[in-house]
Amino acid sequence: MLEEKVIIFKTEWMAYFDGPEDDVEFKRFKYPSKGNPAHEIYNFKVERDGWCYGYFPFAFHSDDTPKKLNFPDIYGKSAQDDKGNTFYSPLTVVWVATNSNDVLEVVGWYKNATVFVERQKYSNFNVSRHFPDEYEVFMARAKASDCRLLGPSARFAVSEISNNLGNTKHYYIEDKAEHSAFLEKLKQKIAYFEGEEEKDRRRWTPVDVEKRQKVERAAIDMAKLHYQSGDYDGFEVVSREKDNVGYDLEAIKGNKKLCIEVKGRSGPEVTADFSINEYKKIKAFQDGNFTSTGIYKICIVTQALEDKPQLYDFSCVNQNGTTFWFDKKNNQSICLEERNAARAIPLNNEKGQA
Repeated sequence: MLEEKVIIFKTEWMAYFDGPEDDVEFKRFKYPSKGNPAHEIYNFKVERDGWCYGYFPFAFHSDDTPKKLNFPDIYGKSAQDDKGNTFYSPLTVVWVATNSNDVLEVVGWYKNATVFVERQKYSNFNVSRHFPDEYEVFMARAKASDCRLLGPSARFAVSEISNNLGNTKHYYIEDKAEHSAFLEKLKQKIAYFEGEEEKDRRRWTPVDVEKRQKVERAAIDMAKLHYQSGDYDGFEVVSREKDNVGYDLEAIKGNKKLCIEVKGRSGPEVTADFSINEYKKIKAFQDGNFTSTGIYKICIVTQALEDKPQLYDFSCVNQNGTTFWFDKKNNQSICLEERNAARAIPLNNEKGQA
């Protein structure tokens, strides 16, 4: 249950908070809206040291120096680390963001967190980072096992305190009557997701960030091997994961190039979700408008963390006016079901028999 003091940090709305997301518009905060790095995009990315490092876009003085957090007395006494940095710990950091319907919702939290009163640099903590130097600062840190990111459909409104937040980017939760309803809701939600209440969990699905990253990494590694052997012997595979091109890998052999989008699954279902940018590339290839020189492929690896993962290698097929994706070896077809982005779902395999 919730025993720590709570502080609220407001960020932009994102799905994963573990890197750039093509369908995010940074319009609520001045600094990222001008094209500057939005440091909070990595708030739930598990670092190599097993911690998450969080940032919120806080206020600046007139001379462009960042303001410090000024904790009220209810948070107790601060402490200092061996470098003289002042912090409060342990706290529960609640991350909130405004969704597309203009509703403020809780997107996740850090428990047992350390919150610094000033911005900190990763380089001062010897953190081996996954991301570029311009994303250099953070305000809070917690072990990944104490961090919980909620999937978009699982996020819940914070109407009890939304009026108090206004345009502020952080908010202190004190022993006030108007905070009690919010704290009670938060306790219930945390208890729910931590398994203290045995309810039907199918309605709410929290994102296990660390596991998802392992699944994705295992899928990428398996795909790299697949596209350099067997039918693809002689191809050289290079990663395009960080280049925002709408696919993950390129396999090149002479004048032939494959543009491969890789999706990992922990279970056996042959499904995948695609970002808006990925879907645009897939749709462009289906429609004959693919601007990149190459053949687009969809690779789905199921049970990626099991002893015998299954790789599906899909090529685009147009049959009698119907476009779908077919893996000949596994006799498996998928089509794209358009939602906010796109999801690949199984098709009746009769379409793949030709």
